Amino acid sequence: MFEDLNPLDKPTAIFEIVIMLVVAFLIGYFTRWFANRNKTERTKNNQSSEYELNTYKEKIKISNQEIENLKSELSEHKKTCNKLKEELIEHERIHFELKHKLTKPEPKFKSKEEAAEALGFKLAHENDKEDLTIIKGIGPFIQEKLNELGIYTIEQISDFTIDTVIKVTDAIEYFPGRIQRDFWVEQANQIISDRNK
Repeated sequence: MFEDLNPLDKPTAIFEIVIMLVVAFLIGYFTRWFANRNKTERTKNNQSSEYELNTYKEKIKISNQEIENLKSELSEHKKTCNKLKEELIEHERIHFELKHKLTKPEPKFKSKEEAAEALGFKLAHENDKEDLTIIKGIGPFIQEKLNELGIYTIEQISDFTIDTVIKVTDAIEYFPGRIQRDFWVEQANQIISDRNK
């Protein structure tokens, strides 16, 4: 179709220029249209991303608040649990004391000297008697049971070995493991250490 056109012919040259301008215009127009369309989509995407980001930030803020509330509740529950454990220990102690007061078993040893030798603690005299109830876990009833064996002083308790603890626990018929859990020996050593300061 364009074979017969002479590039040197004036109308042909004008026609070619017009066609090139139309093509250039169309290329520019569509390029601009695509660019605007991409920009609009990017803007929408940015707005959408920003909205999502703000939504996530808000959700994180709410989650952090819930975590803090749960931590606070957990702390309260731990306090309650510890209080209940202490009450349970006290009730067990009272039950133990009442049960043994009702049954009042015969002494296991003929003398305090025999008890000291069998159980593995130093013998003390009744005149050296101290208030053993300053050790947490020893109440008046347990102090009485210890005194029956010949255990009168804090120093005697501070010298207990594991073997002595087991034998004394059995002799006073106390809850197994309670002497270790209440740290009688450690408390006794601390009391002696405080006295020597």
